[in-house]
Amino acid sequence: MIEKMTQLETAELGPDLKTVQALQRRHQNLERELAPVEEKVNRVNHLANTVKASYPNEKASVNNRQKEVLELWDVVKKKAVERRSRLESAVGQQIFMNSSKNLVSLKLRCISL
Repeated sequence: MIEKMTQLETAELGPDLKTVQALQRRHQNLERELAPVEEKVNRVNHLANTVKASYPNEKASVNNRQKEVLELWDVVKKKAVERRSRLESAVGQQIFMNSSKNLVSLKLRCISL
């Protein structure tokens, strides 16, 4: 999970539309890789509940670890949503910049005629 979180913390958004779209595809792949991790987190959570029921003396220790895992998973999910949002904004900005450049170029051509 920490490896995935490190990948999500990348601040790179790319200098152009193609780069941002490539980063977006890479992020989508990363989100697909998170699906099996979520299943494992759910299994660990279920196992922790089973252990707490079977071994009441270990409840405090298991609760602490269970809480750590669930908090870390929440952080990973939030970072994935934030990264997706930043990339979507970057795509919009790049499209706007490209359109602006095209309009300025067209205006300059019209003026030079």
